[in-house]
Amino acid sequence: MELGSQEGYAELIGLSDCDFVEVKGATWSEQMGKAGLSFSEAIPAHEDVREFADRLASALPGYGVACEHAHSCAVLLARRDRFFEPTGRWRTWIDFDRFADAAVAGRTLEVLDFTVETPEWALADSEAGGFDPAERRVFRKRPA
Repeated sequence: MELGSQEGYAELIGLSDCDFVEVKGATWSEQMGKAGLSFSEAIPAHEDVREFADRLASALPGYGVACEHAHSCAVLLARRDRFFEPTGRWRTWIDFDRFADAAVAGRTLEVLDFTVETPEWALADSEAGGFDPAERRVFRKRPA
């Protein structure tokens, strides 16, 4: 599936000056089938989404491909100046406990207050493909 050009998206993202961009395929819905679409027509493969994310990151100065989750057909772009550590590691993982504790206490946090180093298995290009090795992975056949 051809995902098209990244230039317009890069321009919009550049205007936003956002920290993160999630490039995501889609989730199959039976409604798509009822509308006459096949899975392959409606849903890009993760490889296509990753290729588009790579092109988008190249068109966005200051952003890089931080992590991916193949099962969700998702790739995360992040600002290098804020989330790429001098150690060469990304810091894009959310510490949900710290975030929730601050919310309950009514404290406002900056994004760097609740992000931690991204686990190795979640990094882009890891052999795990974004799958936590502590979880059970289920393989399903793609619908026609």
